Amino acid sequence: VLHLLLAMAGVAYHQGLVTDPGAIPDVWRAGPEAAPALVAHARERKRSTGAPRFCHKEQKFKPDRAHYCVPLKRNVLRMDHYCPWLSNCVGHYNHKFFVLFLVYATSRAYALLLCVAS
Repeated sequence: VLHLLLAMAGVAYHQGLVTDPGAIPDVWRAGPEAAPALVAHARERKRSTGAPRFCHKEQKFKPDRAHYCVPLKRNVLRMDHYCPWLSNCVGHYNHKFFVLFLVYATSRAYALLLCVAS
């Protein structure tokens, strides 16, 4: 069981490491006039003007929960945080692998603790 959990944690870590977290599509660069259906789905607005959020670094409108990641130098969809152990942002496409890695690593630590205690 310990070796299985270690292997599963290793696979989840590797997948989280190599999977791109997700970027804002280039369609969002055109603006609300060109893609009103896309921007209509964006619920987050600027507080001062009520306009859709815009990233001046990438020159794109930002969907909900997208934030600029300085180490990656781009916006990340559904950005959770930058993980120094993954050397990557945890975002839309690799969030599952990050959570699986945490579950497997914690389960292995708990199983190892049970083995040592008995």
